[in-house]
Amino acid sequence: MRDAGFSAEEGHQFTLHLTAELDNGKAGFYLRDTDDHGTWYLPGASTLPADYTQVGPSNRKVLVPISQADGSGGSETEWQSFDMGEGRGWDGSIGGAYVELDLGDGWSLTDRFALTSGNADTLGFVPNGSPVRLDSLTDLNGDPIASATTVSGSAVSGDTLVQQFGPWVVRKEIEAASNDLSIAKQWDSAKITAGYYASSWEVNEWWSIGNQKYYVLGHDGEQIASSGAAGEIECNAAGMATCGWNYDVEANGNAREDALYLAGEFYVGDFTFDLGCAPPTARPTTRWTTVLAMASSPATRRTRTAPPTPPRWTGPSPTIWAASSASTPASSLPTSTTTASSAAASAPAPTW
Repeated sequence: MRDAGFSAEEGHQFTLHLTAELDNGKAGFYLRDTDDHGTWYLPGASTLPADYTQVGPSNRKVLVPISQADGSGGSETEWQSFDMGEGRGWDGSIGGAYVELDLGDGWSLTDRFALTSGNADTLGFVPNGSPVRLDSLTDLNGDPIASATTVSGSAVSGDTLVQQFGPWVVRKEIEAASNDLSIAKQWDSAKITAGYYASSWEVNEWWSIGNQKYYVLGHDGEQIASSGAAGEIECNAAGMATCGWNYDVEANGNAREDALYLAGEFYVGDFTFDLGCAPPTARPTTRWTTVLAMASSPATRRTRTAPPTPPRWTGPSPTIWAASSASTPASSLPTSTTTASSAAASAPAPTW
């Protein structure tokens, strides 16, 4: 059991299911509303206790650099506050309705409709690299850093283990709808069903990943304070986007699928044989992605806006497609380079 030091699991769930009995069948409606999220725990160093969690009440609120195109071929950065204690979860609803009618003489009509809408977000600290002693790091002059303080003012000795942690933020909006209309004929030894299935889905997501800074390794370990001066961790200074790497990714996609299908059941003694055919027609539409890539050096930014030609469709799920777009390696992105000194100078200092 990991104790984060705050209410790490929060949420609720409400379910409603209504059914009406008809003279020749039944109809129903259902709704499940869920808001449930919990702290996103990731693997830690093997030397740490089993109940270790980096996030805690002192470090959960962080400023994250958000890069976006500036309209002049470069990029600009603004800083937004996020709560890493929010973790992962689902905030949305799943609902639908159905009707099942007996038309007589073995005929039946069924229609089922479903709608899903909500947000599947993920926020948390992601480690980068291995833990190191503070005094193994060097300042802007190449000298070892003998000691430091955290952002709250606590002293940090040179033999303290520190590690890069990046606040990752993924905002994902999902909407999906489906309808299944079918008519069936029942005999003593067989049943034939013909139907039309239609579904559509849409995803809009935004990722900010990387964003590493040095933190004291341990539960509720705080970020090491720095102004970028001699004797301090230069990349931990306010206005420096990362000590490692970062990417801001925006992905949007939608698609529709339509299918006519035919299914049969045949009864032979105690055995039932099922046969079916459903040639689908998947039509992904209006899908695109925009990628802003930050270079490894905190003082250099590379920006890239993807061309209007969308990437190759990799599957029926827009979530899978968007994740594929987000994982495009930096080496495959043609980039232009601009300095980030002006953006760094105007960025606000982090507050905790």
